[in-house]
Order: sequence, then structure tokens, then C-alpha cells
Amino acid sequence: MSTKNNHWLDICRASAIMLVLLSHGRRLLDTIYPDAHLLKFGGFLGVEIFFVLSGFLIGIIIIEKSTNSRSHWYWIPHFWGRRFLRTYPNYLFFLFCNWLVIDTWRPESMPELWHYMTFTQSLISGHPSFFGEAWSLAIEEIFYFSIPMVMLFTWRSSAVQALLTTLLILLTFSLVMRIFVVCGEPSLTFNQVRSTALLRLDSIMIGVLTSYLYFHGVIWRERLIKAAPWLASLLIPVMIISMQPDRIMDESILLKIFLFPMANIAAAGLLIFGINWEINGFIYRLIRPVARWSYSAYLINLLVLSAMAFHLPPVTINTAIIYWLFFICITLTLSAINYNFFERKILLFRDRLIK
Repeated sequence: MSTKNNHWLDICRASAIMLVLLSHGRRLLDTIYPDAHLLKFGGFLGVEIFFVLSGFLIGIIIIEKSTNSRSHWYWIPHFWGRRFLRTYPNYLFFLFCNWLVIDTWRPESMPELWHYMTFTQSLISGHPSFFGEAWSLAIEEIFYFSIPMVMLFTWRSSAVQALLTTLLILLTFSLVMRIFVVCGEPSLTFNQVRSTALLRLDSIMIGVLTSYLYFHGVIWRERLIKAAPWLASLLIPVMIISMQPDRIMDESILLKIFLFPMANIAAAGLLIFGINWEINGFIYRLIRPVARWSYSAYLINLLVLSAMAFHLPPVTINTAIIYWLFFICITLTLSAINYNFFERKILLFRDRLIK
């Protein structure tokens, strides 16, 4: 099944970015909605949906490319090239934008840019405060690099066998490492654990596993479809838990270890639950562009917030809704501009360069 224009996956992608924007913009609503802090669940849940969705789509690509490859390694440069051109130019552009405003809109200490350019800024520790939204990109890029390399060393009989072995290794590695690190240093905050790349690879691998079970696991496919509504229902406790104050999250060893896979399994159920739905008409025409702009929106939204805080008067009861709507509208507008005049151009170039 082609997933390039799958309606349900577009809805999941658009919903994920809107959850992130809802979370990041919640402070604009503090003056009129005292419980706005509860909206922080959107940032957590939105990114976890992105992780699983990314793994789900990449799993399809990996199986197709590696299975049809001339050798165990021939497909890897092609895979890395397409991934690089998909993520890196946009990331590098916004890294530069954040560096430009480091003394004004987003005051931070000067970062070691080579760490950011190699996605090693949070490899074994929590992400630095500079360009804080880049933490999830670092995890994805480490995943893109790691999975072909591990497959290369685990390939014995087939590409699928190598992928399944790699799944087992990386899922186990991340979970065991997270248990070891959290139990060994319980003072680590939830967000420090959340943003450490080597502790989070299992989140994307759950998406890859879901892809394999759905498209290639003949026996498991029907079981997965039947289980999907029940798995998706885990989103409710995940939302409730992630609404809790930071203090509770930081003090709970169990949450720092197991909330991530719980959220990822729920997101996997959500993806499968509606994957065959066709949603046409006006609503989908609104949703589809938001899905396309989601990567740009994720990278630009905190820049918008910091610019508003720097240039506009403080939020008041009378301006809270106006500021919040302005934040959403300007973020989506700038994302659309960036997508159409930069990101999409790079993607078209990639498709011409690397078939």
C-alpha cells in the first residue's frame, strides 16, 4: 500500500504538530486559563506520535530498499542520501536562524555548533537549552544512521531477518540503557531522559516494528488491526499522566522508564486504527497542507514565540486570545512559506538526484 498520500497518516501528522503548538503556546493563555499548564501533554504526545509515524514510514522504505538491493550494503548510501536531504537542509537553516538571534530573541550561551551539525549535542546527555526543539531531530538522525549499520552486521539470510534482529537489538539496548541510567542517577529530570538520544531509539523502533507487522507479518496483521483500538485507548492515560506537574514526572523512576513505550504503543494503535480510512472533502483539504508544513512548523514555532515575547507588550487578559491566535496563524503561515519556497524545492531536487 502506498503511504505517500494516505489520508489517515496525514491526519495523524497534522494532529501531532497542532498538539505541539497547543503545548508550546499554552503560556499565552495563562492569564485567562489558570490550568493552561495542563496543555503540556500536547508537546509530549505530539512528538511521540511523530516518532512512531517516522519509524512506521521508514520501516516500509528500509524493507523495500534493502530487500531489492544488490548487496547487503548497496542500499545504504541511497537511504542516507534521501534522509539527509529530507531533514538536514531545513534543520541547518533553522539552526542558523537560532544562532542569529542568540543575543536578542532567544538569549542563550554560545553553543558548540559542530555538535548540532553532527546531531551529537544530546547523544549521551539531556539536550542543551539552545535550539531546544532540536532534541527530537537528534534522536531521529541517530536512528537513521544506526539502523542500516546494525543491519549490515546482523544480515545473515535476508533483509527482513536483519531488520528484525536489529529491531530486537535497538529496542533492548535503549530500554536497558534507560533503566540503567535512570536507576543509577535518579536525580535526572524527565526531560533530560526524554531528550537523550541513545535512551530513546526504542520509540522510533516501535514504529518500525508496527510497519513490519502490518505490511509483512501475515499472521500478525489481523491481530494488530483488532488490537489497534485498544492500543489507541492508552492515549487517555498517557494524556492524563503527561499533564502532571514536572515535579511528579521528575521523581518517578517508572515514568522516566516506561511512559515513553506506553505512549509509542498507543501511537502505533492510533496509526493502524484508521490507516484504511479515506477522508475526502473540505476538512481533508485543510488538514493535508498542515501535514506538509509540520516539519517546518516544528522548527519555527519557538522562534515565533520568542520573537513575540521580545517585541510585543506582555500578555494581558484582553490580549491573551489575540496573541494565541496570532502565534498559531503566523507559525502556520511562515511554515507554509518555508515549505513552498525552500523545503519543497529541496525535496524536488532530492527526487531528481536520488531516485
